[in-house]
Amino acid sequence: MTLLVQAGSLLMTLLILVVFARNLFTRQYELLSWRNIYLVGFILFYTLALLFTAKSVVGGRVAMIQSRASVEQDTLVQLMFLMVMFLGLTLLAAHAGFKQRWLSSLLPKFDLNPSGPALSIIAIVGSLVAIVASLVPPEGFVGLLVTQFRGGLAAVAVACATYYVLSNRLNPVAWGVLVAALGAGAIAAMLGGNGRRALIGIFAAAGWMWYFSALRFQRPNLVMGKVVIAAIPVFLVLFAYSSVRRYDINEGLMGGYGLQKRVESLKAIGRQDEVVSRGFEQVLYQDTAFNTGFILQAYPGTYDYRQFDDFVWYFVNPIPRSVWPGKPVAFGEVLMDQMEVQANLGPGIIGHGWAAFGVIGVGVYAVFFGTLIGVFDRAIADRAFSPFFLAWVSADLGNLLGMTRGDVALFALQITAAMVAAGGLIYGVKVFLGPVVGAFPTLMPPAWRRIAELQEAEERDESAEPPVEVSRPTLA
Repeated sequence: MTLLVQAGSLLMTLLILVVFARNLFTRQYELLSWRNIYLVGFILFYTLALLFTAKSVVGGRVAMIQSRASVEQDTLVQLMFLMVMFLGLTLLAAHAGFKQRWLSSLLPKFDLNPSGPALSIIAIVGSLVAIVASLVPPEGFVGLLVTQFRGGLAAVAVACATYYVLSNRLNPVAWGVLVAALGAGAIAAMLGGNGRRALIGIFAAAGWMWYFSALRFQRPNLVMGKVVIAAIPVFLVLFAYSSVRRYDINEGLMGGYGLQKRVESLKAIGRQDEVVSRGFEQVLYQDTAFNTGFILQAYPGTYDYRQFDDFVWYFVNPIPRSVWPGKPVAFGEVLMDQMEVQANLGPGIIGHGWAAFGVIGVGVYAVFFGTLIGVFDRAIADRAFSPFFLAWVSADLGNLLGMTRGDVALFALQITAAMVAAGGLIYGVKVFLGPVVGAFPTLMPPAWRRIAELQEAEERDESAEPPVEVSRPTLA
């Protein structure tokens, strides 16, 4: 049984990698897309997590050290087949959603001139607001509300600053804006909590804009080489941060991190041995498969189905608990009590679906999120030369990556809040400063400029009048 589960996990991982390779070489679907980021999360939180969980089977079951919870080996087999179903339905739904141009046309278009002032204003304002918001204590309703929006502002700032540099690489002002945006984004991502998704979102926003501005027009071997070189320092930073992100130098407890506490935790990097290996373990070894297995065993036998709880939680979460004491609790918190463990647990998107409606719920979650992702990817493909739209859809890629881990309702809410904040900032600049920033020259990366010049040349050729044939006199 263990070998079957491991083989199934490896085959699913291989299938997803084949999909990525096909996108890279055929260019029929963007290599960097919402769907593929979502699938990377599926590899990390499910296929690899199930592989490592299956290796821990002892006596026909896997036990959690921190609690009395355990998962039977047969449940892991059941989970493997559910993963196959979920992956297949997700790919089919994403393909179907990608064909629905009428749905993608409903998304905002952000037709603002990408001039230097427009990009700078969005990057600077987004960074400043994100920094100020990160200084608000995370406790209480206001603190939690502010936390939902600041990530989107920081990410859209980094995306716009990246586009600014790629369009004007010799401009020191552009580089200064990018460095400031990256620094502000990193600070905002590390304050107030101990998660990695916000920091991943900052790096991902820069990589997203780099891909659409330059990499997608280059040969596959060049793309892979550049991505690997750029990814090495990013992963080293993430591994180092992962090793101390929950480290409180004063109390050794998990919790919210203000500026002073976060600085102290980062200082601990230099005092730890094997920082990279420890961070690598925290990134690679995920408990999502185990948690989902527990849910498969506990629902609906031990606990009743949580029908529509995620849906209700998503819409009522902004209501303060002081106003509604009985407001639904996120599934991750519920799972902590059920598993009797004090830890940040990810139920997994399959766990969410199963706890709602069993196998039907798993299918519903796969189809819903797959279709939604396909619709966004259709819009991204159609507006791949709209920098502010690209910046908007990169507002919270960290939570998109973590969506398959869950808490699904929480991550969906945070993505929504981030995109509302990012879209509001872009629209605010358009409404109040549109004519001003529109008077400056339009900035385009070299690849975009060459394409625009070719299109203009073709349009001139098509509009040119055909030559007039002149009859020549002939000798009689």
